[in-house]
Amino acid sequence: MIPMPRVAAALFPSSRHRSSQAGRLRTARPMCWPPSSPGRSRFAIALLLSLTLVAAVTPRASAASEPTTMLSTAQRQGASLLRQRGCLGCHSVDGSPRAAPSFRGLFGRQRQVITDGRERTLIADDEYIRRSILRPKDDIVVGFLVGQMPSSRLPADELSAMTAAIAALAAPPLADAPASEAQQRGATLAAIAEGTGGSLTLLLISLIAFVGGHFALSARQPRAFLVGTLREKGFQGLYSLIAFAALGGIVHGFRTAPYVVWWTPPLWARHSVLALMPLALYLLVAGFSTPNPASAGQLGVLSQAEPARGILRITRHPALCGFTLWALLHLLANGDRSGMLTFLAIAILSVGGMLHIDDRRDQIGGEAWQRFRDKTSRLPFAALLGGRNVLRLSELGLVRPLVTLLLYGALLASHRFLYGVSPLP
Repeated sequence: MIPMPRVAAALFPSSRHRSSQAGRLRTARPMCWPPSSPGRSRFAIALLLSLTLVAAVTPRASAASEPTTMLSTAQRQGASLLRQRGCLGCHSVDGSPRAAPSFRGLFGRQRQVITDGRERTLIADDEYIRRSILRPKDDIVVGFLVGQMPSSRLPADELSAMTAAIAALAAPPLADAPASEAQQRGATLAAIAEGTGGSLTLLLISLIAFVGGHFALSARQPRAFLVGTLREKGFQGLYSLIAFAALGGIVHGFRTAPYVVWWTPPLWARHSVLALMPLALYLLVAGFSTPNPASAGQLGVLSQAEPARGILRITRHPALCGFTLWALLHLLANGDRSGMLTFLAIAILSVGGMLHIDDRRDQIGGEAWQRFRDKTSRLPFAALLGGRNVLRLSELGLVRPLVTLLLYGALLASHRFLYGVSPLP
């Protein structure tokens, strides 16, 4: 058994030890933000922990009681699909205004729509609901923007289930009036669609474990202590176990957490994701295929005549910059609480990872690392704009851009299948 006082000492070293260690190991360099310090990892963890408080104080709708008439299987499945397919990002189920018409009270009502440039009146029946899901641009509801919702290709059973759920949401809530059976059924379906029976706890714990575990286990003293106790293979096994367990918790927690909308992203946010995701993917492709002394186990690249080549002339952390851009773009385009917490956590981990790697390399990289650091930058293009490096397009090659385009096309084609939401506006 590992003595707990030793664990505590490894995870939370005294300030006296930290300050003496910093003075012994760090070399002087210009002031930058965030400041370099051993406590910076714990600052990132504290920032993530603060998300717990933000999420906890967000109002939640209470789950409705089960109506006397049982809901059909199709209605229950459809209500869940409305959440899983991302429909609630624009449509509410309680009559409140969002970017698109509310599902509450929609079915069976007259709608003023624009079809082929001409305004007309129709009844929101089964056929209209199906057509609106599959080809939303055919009939644009007056007062709403065209292009808010992408076209869909859904299995017939899912389409029927979603239509049945929307039809059951027809009865609007009446203030100070006894709830009818139809209203109770609609309230229950709304609770299922919003996931109010679920919990945010698993997602939050998993995000904190995933981000906090990366920072805590990568810190110098805890890592040295665990390697000394478990040996390198044991440490890597523990690291992988925590990471994969937390990742599994994130996936499951994301799917079961209540759907709470914090804001409705504008249409241009979707276009920005489509326009900039190729850059994020290219940074990932180039980052994982370029020898880099900032990557794990590749410090020997510093012995080359010119280690700062190719994508490293743009940024010395291309893969982490790619993850950061990917997370920030999706944070911008997703307004639900679970999505925003997840993408914010990934952005914190990516940015914190760059800072942590630089700190570690400053301690062990010697003069060769300092020369590499002086010629490169964390922020993309900063070293080029500062005159510390020169971009050579020939070093980037043609294979990586082609791989990026293929990967981008594959993600566009499979995004709805993998995540239940179309990436197209």
